[in-house]
Amino acid sequence: MENHNPYTSYALKVYQQPGIKELMLAFQDRFGADVPILLYCCWLATERKQLSHSAIQTLVADTDVWREQCVRALRKVRRFLKEQPGQDKLYQQVKQVELQSEMIQLEWLWGQFETLGLETSDLSAIGLIRQNVMSYSQLLSGIEQPDGIAELVDQLADLLDE
Repeated sequence: MENHNPYTSYALKVYQQPGIKELMLAFQDRFGADVPILLYCCWLATERKQLSHSAIQTLVADTDVWREQCVRALRKVRRFLKEQPGQDKLYQQVKQVELQSEMIQLEWLWGQFETLGLETSDLSAIGLIRQNVMSYSQLLSGIEQPDGIAELVDQLADLLDE
């Protein structure tokens, strides 16, 4: 097993929990959320760190080029290949490269932990998960409370609280 930093280990473990993958993909598909950033919001909460609006803006801006030019481009190719007869092997290879590109992003996010200057909070980890994810979702949508977001945030917090 590879030796990962605490955030990457958390992200890999949490993503495998029942219901988390589907919920993360719902955030991705409905709100354009980036799964590694969502997981980072959750991990920071376990460290009792509250994401400020400016910190979230920095994370999104600094990962945008990688996400668009690499991760999403590979995802588009992978989804195309999935529908092509006889391309199972190539589909699996592109899927692995896409996952590797996300691992690079996870490592980069870990490197930002000390540089963001995050405040420690007295809120519970679950309270901070709700707050961090809601703040991220608001940034993505540009509105205070996007339709359906509260339900997804509550579902995520409930799954992580089990």
